[in-house]
Amino acid sequence: MKHILYVCLLLTQVAVAQSGESIQADSLPKKINYKFGLTSEFGINYALSSLPIFASFARSNGVNFSSRRLGVNFTFATGFRLNRFRIQLAQAIQILPFDDTSPPSANGWTARSLGSGHVGGTLGYDVLNNRNRRLYVLGGFGQIGQDYSFYRQSAQSVPFGTIFQANQNSVPSMTIRNQFVEFGIEYAQQEKRRRTASNVLRAGYRMGINKQPWGSDTYTLTNPITERVNQFYVQWAVALSTNWNRGDRPSARKNRP
Repeated sequence: MKHILYVCLLLTQVAVAQSGESIQADSLPKKINYKFGLTSEFGINYALSSLPIFASFARSNGVNFSSRRLGVNFTFATGFRLNRFRIQLAQAIQILPFDDTSPPSANGWTARSLGSGHVGGTLGYDVLNNRNRRLYVLGGFGQIGQDYSFYRQSAQSVPFGTIFQANQNSVPSMTIRNQFVEFGIEYAQQEKRRRTASNVLRAGYRMGINKQPWGSDTYTLTNPITERVNQFYVQWAVALSTNWNRGDRPSARKNRP
């Protein structure tokens, strides 16, 4: 009789343990893999550009100009995802004032950024795909733009009405456009619902393909110096996505969480 009671107690403990494990397993949310996705992104891009050749030219002419320039841009992008592959088109523009003005040199020349940005596309593959996050490896190409003005500060008093007739101690603009290839990684949150908002972190390197000549909006330059623009960048964005699977009816898509 004692042996029978002992066996019953043992079976009861096993059943309770299995029941607890079952409840715990059932309480975990199921992983949802949507096959298709359309995304829109809005965010901030920090890019550190390398301009050593132009910086050397500027310094040789008595102008303080750092070879590394930090740009802050607003970015927006749109993309399409198929399983673990995603293609995306993006643009970064400078819409907020950012003080990237070099200190005046001994001869009074000052360099100021007029704007920076890029446009391009990337192809990403999701190398890490679990319940909560994705990790993409990115590759792509595009074009970088940099614009600067140079002026010499003066104590001369000029009537406002004759400002355009005054002696100009300035080079109104210097510009460069450079094509690049891009390599990067992206950390994103997994899509849990048909319509999802998630945070995205992205970092990478843009390497200029060929050296391009510096130009000016004001002058036609002869024998300009050439430069290959390279960038390290970090981005943060909010991604809004619509996700679905093959065969979803419109009503099913509408009612799916």
